[in-house]
Amino acid sequence: MRHVNRPSFRLGRFDGHEQITIPARRFSGQLLGLAACLVTWPLLAFTKLLGGVIAGGWKAGLFLIGATLFVVLVFAVLQIIWWLVGSERISVIGTDLLVRHTILSVPVAARSYRGAEIRFLAPTSYMPPTTFSEPSVPFLGESGRGALKFWYRGSTIYIAHDLLAADAAAVVDWLAERLPSGAVETVL
Repeated sequence: MRHVNRPSFRLGRFDGHEQITIPARRFSGQLLGLAACLVTWPLLAFTKLLGGVIAGGWKAGLFLIGATLFVVLVFAVLQIIWWLVGSERISVIGTDLLVRHTILSVPVAARSYRGAEIRFLAPTSYMPPTTFSEPSVPFLGESGRGALKFWYRGSTIYIAHDLLAADAAAVVDWLAERLPSGAVETVL
């Protein structure tokens, strides 16, 4: 594996298997803003809902506003938790690639790929987000962006959303040692 100064990933063991852990990138400005919204939104919503109930009784519109606010608040809380303690874990178990998104070592999303069906594993030119415009949100599904890509069953799969581009080649080298040889074929 290539030597990387201060890599954006860690090598370790989890459930008895070697793995690469890529911590979620933290955006301090957005983190503070989202935390402030978590304090103000419920207060504003409560006063609006209470005012609506007092003024005209309980109406379907008030329920819709409350339900929408609840969904937004749950998303905001999950995003803050992800930024603080979330990580993407990449491991090879047998010959299969396992990609897990975890919060405090508890998997919130996982995907397994048969190693024999992986082709063209390579780094991409993707740069991880530096602003709120592209945060990694693993509980909403695959983002279509990442520092690594490979072809699998007719689709291009992107992983390692928060991995720095300088570290991508080192991770590909680590995976190439563990996956079947066809996984890292290159196109001539």
